[in-house]
Amino acid sequence: MNYSMSKDPPISALIASAPWLRLASYPPWYMILFSRIMRPFFPSLTVKAGIDSTYRTHDPVVNQMVREDPLLHRRMSLQLYHEISRKGIYAMRNIYKINRPFLLMHGNIDRWTSHEASLEIAANTSKLTRLKIWDGLYHELHNEISHVEIFNYIIDWLTEMKIYKHGKIQNRG
Repeated sequence: MNYSMSKDPPISALIASAPWLRLASYPPWYMILFSRIMRPFFPSLTVKAGIDSTYRTHDPVVNQMVREDPLLHRRMSLQLYHEISRKGIYAMRNIYKINRPFLLMHGNIDRWTSHEASLEIAANTSKLTRLKIWDGLYHELHNEISHVEIFNYIIDWLTEMKIYKHGKIQNRG
């Protein structure tokens, strides 16, 4: 979203799924204070992200794969936390600069990023913006059990915006 707000990037449309504009719940105050004090001296210092994979998606297979993935370290650097937070604030303040088709989607029980922030941001964009709040879904919409419905919704939107001209995704199962 931040890129699409810059000058005039060469993109036809924008799709954002569960963006980190604000967190659904913040770390304890003492962790934020600690990170603000330590970040100038140790920006690459990492702390546990505190993310529970149970709330990634309703698909237990995906959640189990994530729990067992040795490449996921479940840590975040102090610098990364502050940069993403800062970019979320920037997006909230400058979203009116998006002047192209914009699909913003969020699950309404996302426990990581705030779907209320997505509601706020959609209210401050152009008529080219469509907000889709998915009832009862978590953070990773593309990994939800209803992912076929979600991808078909995206395809319908892209078709309506005259960006995509092909058919629907079929469930393999």
